[in-house]
Amino acid sequence: MTRHLVLVYLLTGVLAGLAGFMSLAYFRTTTLTSHGTDNLNAIAGVVLGGTSLFGGVGSIMGTVVGVFIPAVLQKGFVIIGVNVFWQPIAVAVVLVAAVWFDQTRRKARDSR
Repeated sequence: MTRHLVLVYLLTGVLAGLAGFMSLAYFRTTTLTSHGTDNLNAIAGVVLGGTSLFGGVGSIMGTVVGVFIPAVLQKGFVIIGVNVFWQPIAVAVVLVAAVWFDQTRRKARDSR
């Protein structure tokens, strides 16, 4: 168990370092606040992919599809000229709608 946990933390650290390096290589600069909404996008992607916030089982393919939804939303907002300030708010609204839908589906399933 301990060895497995150490390997998970090691892999997480390596991937975080690789992501930081790739971000620095792409943007040529970095700040602590440059990726402030990435957590929101990650959570939104997982929830939109079918994983419940209240426990349950999700699938990898569902998460992959769910991650594309906030990304496509943000790119679409850029194309149509939506202000950058409103983009995370729109992603948050989609996330709240997904959680509401999940709760409605869960209540319907439990009542049967």
